[in-house]
Parts: sequence; structure tokens; C-alpha cells
Amino acid sequence: MAKRVPPLTTKQIEATRPINGKHIELVDGHVPGLRVRVGPMGRHWSLAIRDTNGAMRRFPVGENLKLAAARIKAMQLRQDIKGGADQSANEN
Repeated sequence: MAKRVPPLTTKQIEATRPINGKHIELVDGHVPGLRVRVGPMGRHWSLAIRDTNGAMRRFPVGENLKLAAARIKAMQLRQDIKGGADQSANEN
């Protein structure tokens, strides 16, 4: 059985700082696959999900977004991918 991850909080994200210039990655338990990488240059949100071919991929959600905005964008992106939208143009 999969391990349950607690939802992120704004306070937790704000308190996270990179260690020795290295990124710290936090996983959100509210939206499956949503992750934030906190680094010296800010926050980078991504969504890890299987694409329409079944391959596990990461899709960019946005940079320096607030938690609520990142969740909304990730849920919309998840629906688009499950609906068969080609997200390859949005990849970094």
C-alpha cells in the first residue's frame, strides 16, 4: 500500500530554505504528484504523472507560485493530461 503524504502548508514552504545551495524537494499530499523544489533562485513547482502513453514524466506547473495557485494549476494540468492533451510544448 502506498505511503500517505501529509498536505503541504504555506508555513512549511515559507520555512524551507536550500541547504548549501542545494535544492530541497517537498511533496504535497493534497494533489497527487505535486512537488515543489525550493532553491536559491526560488520555488519551482512540477507535477509527476503518467502521460497518455503510460510513461512517468514531470510537467512544469510554474515558478514562485503560492500553494493554492500551484494546486489549482496542477489539478488543471492533471485533467488536461488525462484527457490526452499534448503537454510536450510546456516542458522545460
